[in-house]
Amino acid sequence: MCDKCCRYARRTIRLLAAVLILSGPSLPFAFPASGAHSGGQEQGPESPLLDPCKPFEEQFEEIDELLRAGRWTDAEVMVLEIKAEAPECALVTLFEGRIHFYRRNDRQALALFNRLAVRHPDIHQSYHFRGLIHHEQGLHSVALEEFHKVMMVTPTIGSGYFLRYVFPYLEKGGKLDPVHIDSVLHYVSDPAARDLTRGYLAFYQDDFRTALEYFQKVTDARPEHAGAWLYTGRTYESMRQALKAYHCYNMAIRIDATFARAWLHRGLTKVNEGNWYRGCQDLYKARELEHPAADMAIQNFCRRGRFQ
Repeated sequence: MCDKCCRYARRTIRLLAAVLILSGPSLPFAFPASGAHSGGQEQGPESPLLDPCKPFEEQFEEIDELLRAGRWTDAEVMVLEIKAEAPECALVTLFEGRIHFYRRNDRQALALFNRLAVRHPDIHQSYHFRGLIHHEQGLHSVALEEFHKVMMVTPTIGSGYFLRYVFPYLEKGGKLDPVHIDSVLHYVSDPAARDLTRGYLAFYQDDFRTALEYFQKVTDARPEHAGAWLYTGRTYESMRQALKAYHCYNMAIRIDATFARAWLHRGLTKVNEGNWYRGCQDLYKARELEHPAADMAIQNFCRRGRFQ
């Protein structure tokens, strides 16, 4: 490949990393896509998990907008209307908890999120909001455990969630102190979550051999963890081992066909290897799945032939 193309590829990857770091994760309440995996369990539309909620999808989107606009009473009225028609809908409990959370009724919010976590342990938002509440109460080790649960239940959130919610706990005086990291991670009960954290830390400090060691521990222990496969691939890519990176991206996509970042990185890997046609197919798939960096990659690499 020509030097100019290589420069484009490197520039796109750097910009992608910046997007991932700055944007942070979204926390959608949307219904799981067909074939997506969460914590190793399938949550497609045929799953009974959110079936009672399906007829009210548009209403929940409206409720979400009301909450973000601070119109909590209007949101509560709509939630109660849905609850009367579909009392078994898990999202009713989630949104009731969110309403109490925004109103600063922490005790009521925790009770609802606790109930949701027991009945539907694969809905990651319950752990997210419990973590925020514990953080605001000064219970940092408990909050950290909750945030790690989000990472493990929904692996595709990956590094964005880590950088936004977990990473700040690992800093002491603005620096990463290994002793402090060890003491903090002591509170994380899931070994895979600890290994994933150490892998992220090493990766973002360009210590790729150490990162690879920890990410491989996660894929060995949790072979269904799409996020760990993605970052194993990114580590191999940083070590200039494109074939192994490509295999890891394949694994991530096989586990979760809606994993936009895996499609994006696999597409960039193909383009870097000179396979423009297949690479652009993956990049367009990443755009279809609404990855924020996909348009930029398509503009750089897919302005030829049928992709123009």
